[in-house]
Amino acid sequence: MKLKHFYDNVELDHQYLKEIPDNIAMYACHGLYDISDNKLTSLKNCPSFVKGNFNCSLNNLTSLRDGPQEVQGSYNCADNKITSLDGIAKIIGGGVDVSYNQLTSLQGIPTLKSNRLLNAGDNKITSLIGYGFESIEFSSFDVTSNKLTSLAGSPYRVNANYECDANPIENFVGGPKFVGRNFYATSLRSLKSIEGLPHVIEGRLFISMIDMRRIFPGLTDGNIIKEIRSISNIIGGIATI
Repeated sequence: MKLKHFYDNVELDHQYLKEIPDNIAMYACHGLYDISDNKLTSLKNCPSFVKGNFNCSLNNLTSLRDGPQEVQGSYNCADNKITSLDGIAKIIGGGVDVSYNQLTSLQGIPTLKSNRLLNAGDNKITSLIGYGFESIEFSSFDVTSNKLTSLAGSPYRVNANYECDANPIENFVGGPKFVGRNFYATSLRSLKSIEGLPHVIEGRLFISMIDMRRIFPGLTDGNIIKEIRSISNIIGGIATI
């Protein structure tokens, strides 16, 4: 029989669990719910409601079905084998980390609140269009190491870091216009232009000089930096890699 409510944290991380035991099944957890770093293949017996953070990272999950449908804190399912966001909570109050999975899209992600983070790095995502990110102000936004050919669909403003390293993008069109901290844009082997760089980067711009020399053949490194600064106000400086 499921407990109706549990008014404390549930911390079952690092327990080598292959499943969540029936005897601790509950409808609502009014603290955080941490089942990270186990051997779980299913979220069966998870609560439907979590008041704090929900963390199921570092497991062997292929699906988020049977997980909570409302998480008032952050939602972390990183480092699994998830191929779809089918089953992700319909309401999430905090940030979302779906990194290091096998996602080809973010279909199913709920509408996120402003000034939260999204980490979708190290997946196989091909597009950011259609999720409404343009109208959301993010704290940080990470789409490193995906299969994006365009940054279209990105948020207009990111208050901390924006990371798009190691994607097959050809330019930065559609990316953020304002980045409050650092803009990471290294290992972009398909890059053909720096068009679309943020208007303002209050931190540092991280770029690969290999990429820049390909785009600006014949220019010295110093003149390449001048070209970059001619289209982007980079307050914290440029870090070349």
